[in-house]
Amino acid sequence: MKAIKAVQETMKKQFDRKQKNSQGLKVENNVWLESKNIHSNRPLKKLDQKRYRLFRISKDIGLGAF
Repeated sequence: MKAIKAVQETMKKQFDRKQKNSQGLKVENNVWLESKNIHSNRPLKKLDQKRYRLFRISKDIGLGAF
């Protein structure tokens, strides 16, 4: 049982080490809203805007979401 718990703790440390905020974003920072997954009414994608505007991060929801 001790060996299993030791392996589980090691695996958790390795997983948590990779799951940190890799972009260095914090609450109150400003970020650009990119048009990657936003559909617009423009006839061609290349004529559409690449970024829309700056938004302020209001709260931290999880590891990869703000």
